Amino acid sequence: MHYYENSRNKNWCNMRFYKKKVFFSGRLNKCNALLILILALSIIINPLLPFPAASAGEGDYKGVPYAGVFQKTPDFQDTKNHWAESSIKRVYSLLLMTGYGKRFYPGRNLKREEALSVLVRLFYEKAKNYGANNLPGSTATAQVKASEWAKEDIMKAKNMGIISDEEINSMDFTLPASREEIFYFTAKALNLQAEENYGLNLSVFQDAGEIDYKKAGYIASLFEKGYIYGSAGKLYPKKSITRAEFAAFLDRFLEKDSSPYTVKEGKVTGRDSAYIQIRLYTGENIKIERVKGSLDFPVLKGKNLYLSDSLNAGDQVKLFIKNDSVLLVQVLGNGEKAISGTIEKYDQTKRLMVLKTEDKNIKDYYLVSGAEVYMGQERVSEKEIQSGVEATVRVFGDRVFAVYLKGEDYRAPGEVTVKGMVLTASAEKDAVKVTLVNFDGESRVYEEFYVYPDTEVLKAGNKVDYENISPGDELEARVISSGQTKKALQVSLLPGGRVNAILKGKIEKSDFSGALLLSNVKEFFMGRFYDKGRLFKINIDGDTKAYLSGERIPVNDVLKLQGKEAYVACSGEEKNYKALKVIVKNGDEYLENGFFKPVWSLNIINFTGSQGTFDDSTIASYNDTLILPEVLEEQKEAFAVFNKEGNSIRIPIIYQPVYYPPDISIIKGKIYEIREDSVGIKYQRELYKNDWNSKDSAINYHNLKDSLYFVDFTSSKAKVLTREDFIKDRFYKNYYYKEAYLVKKRDSVLGIVLVDGEKEDIISLGRISSIAMPPEAATVERMQDFSPFNGKWNYDSASLDINLSGALVIKEGEILDPYGLNVSDRIYFIRDNNRALVIFKF
Repeated sequence: MHYYENSRNKNWCNMRFYKKKVFFSGRLNKCNALLILILALSIIINPLLPFPAASAGEGDYKGVPYAGVFQKTPDFQDTKNHWAESSIKRVYSLLLMTGYGKRFYPGRNLKREEALSVLVRLFYEKAKNYGANNLPGSTATAQVKASEWAKEDIMKAKNMGIISDEEINSMDFTLPASREEIFYFTAKALNLQAEENYGLNLSVFQDAGEIDYKKAGYIASLFEKGYIYGSAGKLYPKKSITRAEFAAFLDRFLEKDSSPYTVKEGKVTGRDSAYIQIRLYTGENIKIERVKGSLDFPVLKGKNLYLSDSLNAGDQVKLFIKNDSVLLVQVLGNGEKAISGTIEKYDQTKRLMVLKTEDKNIKDYYLVSGAEVYMGQERVSEKEIQSGVEATVRVFGDRVFAVYLKGEDYRAPGEVTVKGMVLTASAEKDAVKVTLVNFDGESRVYEEFYVYPDTEVLKAGNKVDYENISPGDELEARVISSGQTKKALQVSLLPGGRVNAILKGKIEKSDFSGALLLSNVKEFFMGRFYDKGRLFKINIDGDTKAYLSGERIPVNDVLKLQGKEAYVACSGEEKNYKALKVIVKNGDEYLENGFFKPVWSLNIINFTGSQGTFDDSTIASYNDTLILPEVLEEQKEAFAVFNKEGNSIRIPIIYQPVYYPPDISIIKGKIYEIREDSVGIKYQRELYKNDWNSKDSAINYHNLKDSLYFVDFTSSKAKVLTREDFIKDRFYKNYYYKEAYLVKKRDSVLGIVLVDGEKEDIISLGRISSIAMPPEAATVERMQDFSPFNGKWNYDSASLDINLSGALVIKEGEILDPYGLNVSDRIYFIRDNNRALVIFKF
């Protein structure tokens, strides 16, 4: 019997399975109809019932009837960027573990009954193979201390040999499982024999003596198989295990010999309305049948679930198959890469190629069956692959799909050179997807390609990380076509239009040659204009672009418009500014800021209460780089200038700052548990759009970076402590139940700021005008506070003396010493009155 909660009214529906009939009891009329449908489908996926074998031809497979359930299930709100997110998605895709509504509760402790139920589902087929007794189970469950829904699974666990009669009678299965119990249950489910010399095997763990001797032999066997590793030299046998940790543990078994699934890998070669065609790495061509609305399979792309329509030709995939049915297809990513080097050896029998890469590394690759081999533009036999020949190979992992043998004036088939401005650079699994825009006369041409970790990326002649590519960058790339996508072989970042200042002033008569003279000059800073100087000389040249009423004009014509006001985007140092773009002001001016929504097709940008048009004349600056307006990130904040003349409203300036990188997140909440490698936060809130989202009452666990920076603000003077100081508190609990701010980079916490009680903090930005040494105080000018009420920065610019002592200072995702703050630095910061808690220098 299985019990499911109806989330609307908190009533419970129970559901009995007898062969292929379903019996409901309880207050059924209050159960959600969709939930009932999903429950009915679970008959098909319950591995304790005979799995429906697909009657497919040789080499063919079918989808499953329940795949549509995944279309209706949203992503879990509490697993985004979690360290175990990938594992959680895999075990969820295979329906080994599920969530509760929109949450998975990764930090919640796992109960014994939950663990056993999952292990029964996962290893039932293996249990049949080694002859476990009476697998259908017993109905004598009345005395079992477990939830009703779990009792039958627990009895089946007994019949599979996972637990004994003694454990059935003595154990409370509703309690959290310890790590040693999980390992013990798993070893028994795999029918592993207890290791007699377990003391020697487990001696690598400092806490081996804490393991129950009755379980130690089985745990040693599991360790010998490579399924458990421990952490920092310890196994923590008595410690409870979270749902996330259990998901990661289960994930280790999915592709091992112990797995109930047949795992195959290959490349999607095509699709039609009825089939997905795949060529396996073994050379076999297979097809998977699908029928819209009744037969399909879930597809895991990155960390998102889709159905089979999401697959494209060229996708590298991994299939999880059971009884000729495809339960899950995992897209391995667009990780196909082009690697150049010299062939050291090729063994045609083993299909092994040894390649010495351009960076002098030796790598082994294997040619898949039917790999393409080219000499120049001509396809040739594999016999042409010889030692000493230079080549570019197209690989995925350690498999080679194509070999391009180099000769004089070599250019791989499909290779082209593209040049332009980066419109978007989005991180995907092991790659950055780049959309490039360039101009063909008055028309815009768009290119899309992927950049991988081993793509050579050059900036000023030096190699840089592939993740350095950002929107607004000018670049030139050599790319090669591969199926429906393009892969970058080499990327060169070109000097771009760095915007050091945006000025406004009146055009004056000038005798200077090649220069624009402005009077009453003001500087644009975060949506306001501030006095800059009485008179400024700004250099112009043939690269300077000038506009009047949205139309391009010769730059020297601007000099004739004396008395008109102009906006100027400048590069270079203040004493030697050069104009990148000049726009003559038209009509009345007003200022706007906030989170905008664009209508790109109509060249319109909407702010709350304001709307204007943009074009090539607009000074669009993203992270201080002159860009096309389309590069701006949607639903992110920006600061804009509007010009209204008659019925025409134009946007001459729009600026979008980047306070911190996208892999940084800021959260706050109460510390509820400190572990050796993580911290548990309850009532967690995350900073989103300059405001804190709603509280999460669950405990969320966050990994601690080895170089954790910890500041204790709970006493009269801030104390800066180490990671070791912080984790020691798990014994003393002085920091428990206190409020804390956490700054995370990807999956690890960089810094923690501990405060005394929940704060009515303020999000501010401004510029440092003075700083005391040592850096314990600073004056911030041009300061603005964010108003969550209207979603905008206020325009009551002010100055404030702030206390810097102990503040967490961060730039580009790295913690800085407070001495890293300087006069004129722009800062985005979280403060409690005049005390700075977290500062981002940008």
